[in-house]
Amino acid sequence: MNEYTLPELPYDYAALEPNISARIMELHHDKHHATYVAGANTALAQMAEAREKGDFATIPKLSKDLAFHVGGHVNHSIFWNNLSPKAATSRLASLLQPSTTSSVPSMRSAASSPPRPRRCRAPAGHSWPTSRWERTLLSSSCTTSRATSPLAPFRC
Repeated sequence: MNEYTLPELPYDYAALEPNISARIMELHHDKHHATYVAGANTALAQMAEAREKGDFATIPKLSKDLAFHVGGHVNHSIFWNNLSPKAATSRLASLLQPSTTSSVPSMRSAASSPPRPRRCRAPAGHSWPTSRWERTLLSSSCTTSRATSPLAPFRC
């Protein structure tokens, strides 16, 4: 049976200091993300065992467990690359910078204006910024529930 593996952090734990401490990065990667990987592998093993025993009543719960843990694993695998010290200096970031600074309100003006409802919301999830290109950069946000991945088939 294939197993999920914890990817290596593509940079040193201290690479994002002083914004994020090396200890926080180490705990987040080596403990938190590793827990999603272990949970996915446990769910896979339990599903295989249940199928061998003909215990198909447990498959729906195990499928949800697997989706949760794989979602967390995928989200964190993307997260590490998005946090990369190189991400801040990428060509795309420099191209987007003028568009985003002119279209995103300042913190002061955002605090004084009434809150706008979000398109979708779920407790204890991840918020995924999404965008589409037309004449200007239009931004929106999509929130997934629990640890599901934005790549999973769901609608915001």
